[in-house]
Amino acid sequence: MKNEWWKLARRGAMAAIIACCVVGLTGCGEDDGEDADVAGTWVVDGAGLEFTLDGNGGLAGRWLDPEEKYPDITGSYELQGSSITIRATRIYTDQSSVEITQVITLEGSITGNRISGTFSETENGIATYTNVPWSATKQ
Repeated sequence: MKNEWWKLARRGAMAAIIACCVVGLTGCGEDDGEDADVAGTWVVDGAGLEFTLDGNGGLAGRWLDPEEKYPDITGSYELQGSSITIRATRIYTDQSSVEITQVITLEGSITGNRISGTFSETENGIATYTNVPWSATKQ
């Protein structure tokens, strides 16, 4: 009797291990290996900025306010499933004629026609913002 119980326990343990391996290797079913469709124009909520993702990793952005003195933004993005990382740079001269290189990194998740996440920004290598919430809507 003791020997049969031990065999049953070993088989149960092996079945549990195999089940865990199968779940781990196949994933949860939400990410089928395809990247989200991000190509198109997005408007950043409350920022007066729109950007276009070209579907091939390129980004071009512009300010919607004609009075905005900043130049347009260029950059790139990486997409993995529904996660996106955007890196953009703009170079401009401030009121004191000092050249500013601004690097913006946005990280987020895509759900339907919305991206939401956090952004960080540096100016001339000095952090000006870190982990600030942001969101955008696809037009």
